[in-house]
Amino acid sequence: MTIGPPDENSRTLTAAMVGAQADLLSSAPQPLMPRAEFCEFIHGILRRSLGDDRADQLGIPVSSAAPFLGMIALANSEARRWQTFTPQSAALALQENTARRIARERSASIPGGPTYQQHAQTGTVGG
Repeated sequence: MTIGPPDENSRTLTAAMVGAQADLLSSAPQPLMPRAEFCEFIHGILRRSLGDDRADQLGIPVSSAAPFLGMIALANSEARRWQTFTPQSAALALQENTARRIARERSASIPGGPTYQQHAQTGTVGG
């Protein structure tokens, strides 16, 4: 109530953040989908999270991915339920996730990755 409606700077920042996230996701080894589809997915999530009125004000386009978000959330929920169904499956899921994280930390950084990642690796600002 104390913040005015989004302006052109808000729309520019929103577009840049969506673009940066889509760039990062699509630059991963063997990405799940192309950059344009990641943008569609992110737009769908933002529209669902913010509501259509605010999304329109921020220049977030209507997404063809929107109808699938509920199904994706349900699939993720079901996968998580099975991962933690028994103490053994929970331990295995933890072990697999930990192994992936360790492998990522040992692999080369994604060029142009997030600034906080660069700071965490070097301990300095700006590289």
